[in-house]
Amino acid sequence: MNISVFPPPPLRGRLGGGSLPTAFHPLLASPLKGEEVNRASLRCRRVQILILSFTLLFSGCAHAGKVERSKSRREKDPFEASTGGVLFSKSYEEKLGQEVKKEVLKQYKLYDDSDLLAYVRRIGATLASFADRQDITYDFYVLDDPLINAFALPGGTIYITRGILTIFNNEAELAGVLGHEISHVVERHSMKHMQGGMATDLLWAVFTKGREMPLGIDIGRNLMMMSFGRGDELRSDALGMKYAYKAGYQADQVISVFQEFGRRDQSFVPEFLRSHPVDENRIAQLGDLWALVQTRQDIPPGASPLRTGVEEYEKVVFPHTYRTYFPQVESAMREMIAAVGRRDLEGMMSRVDRKFRSSWLNLSYKEFKKSYEDRFAATERITADVQFDAFRFLALDAVSALCRVSETRVHTDGRVESDTTAEIATFVKRGKSEGDTGAGWRLISLEDPSKW
Repeated sequence: MNISVFPPPPLRGRLGGGSLPTAFHPLLASPLKGEEVNRASLRCRRVQILILSFTLLFSGCAHAGKVERSKSRREKDPFEASTGGVLFSKSYEEKLGQEVKKEVLKQYKLYDDSDLLAYVRRIGATLASFADRQDITYDFYVLDDPLINAFALPGGTIYITRGILTIFNNEAELAGVLGHEISHVVERHSMKHMQGGMATDLLWAVFTKGREMPLGIDIGRNLMMMSFGRGDELRSDALGMKYAYKAGYQADQVISVFQEFGRRDQSFVPEFLRSHPVDENRIAQLGDLWALVQTRQDIPPGASPLRTGVEEYEKVVFPHTYRTYFPQVESAMREMIAAVGRRDLEGMMSRVDRKFRSSWLNLSYKEFKKSYEDRFAATERITADVQFDAFRFLALDAVSALCRVSETRVHTDGRVESDTTAEIATFVKRGKSEGDTGAGWRLISLEDPSKW
């Protein structure tokens, strides 16, 4: 979220958390070359760096009492925002945001649909009107990308992807994520991280005379920055819920989004979820925040009853998401089950990917094929059907279906067996062959339904 669950996508050159590009170190812009540099000039340069380093590190000392009081209040009140503690001006933050925006648009394409964009911006603007920071303009965009992501830039630009719209079920869930991203801007998290990273880099340059930072220290510094990031996420969870609640949404719906992230198959978890996992503590904290916000007299709900916006979300958003893949996967599964009913081994296996593996059933592709070969040889007739309970978009070429497969088998010895098995069937998209109504989808795994 920059979001814990949604950090900015990788860009060429790092803007935070790691070593900053030279452009962000104005005093180090021209590298020193040992004997070629005049010693007096070198001493002057080090003094300049030292001054800037200590300014970055210790400027907060003058505000220490204020920061501690603010921290103490926020420990008691998670819904209180904190926008201070940043040396960079608002104009610099906005300028930086515009530069990063250019880089984003070099690598990601905007989704070209005016109705969808207007819908997202309307929700975003409503949430932003309740933000604790009103000195900037918030703007919202949709990226035409299957990546499940959302992120905020310095200065108020917020992106969501078409991929993440697929996992939302209603407007309240979308509002919860947008509110979370707005909170990152309110708290100026990216600027605070940039400030901390710059101070560390500059001090290292001063006291080591420009030597490269050893790997162990660099990793430690990045872990420290990640720790701050997790704290930022928890604060953004609280503020985002407050904004959605004040905008009239059933703000606890965002919990479903985070639960969905926690349930996802690790094979299809985006990188930002692997580095900032959703655990039971975070889900529990969201529940506590929801219970707390409803008791606050100073945080009135924006509507009564609170709304989820299911119908409008389905009407406006669903046609633009990858949910169009769901009926294709259903068709592929039904073709496979129909082939089972015909006892057509080759027809059935044409819908199974060569990389098929089921850890649940402990079967490889060859073993799966052999099991059905034996089943067909032992039966005279099979009646098969499949019912679908839910679908899950995993990636541009991967979809899971929670389904129930029913079979009645008449054996050659006259015995009749009937059973219904619940399972998670995951399909991947391959090349489409002629007459393929399943649009090239192939079964790649069958797993325990309890994992859904």
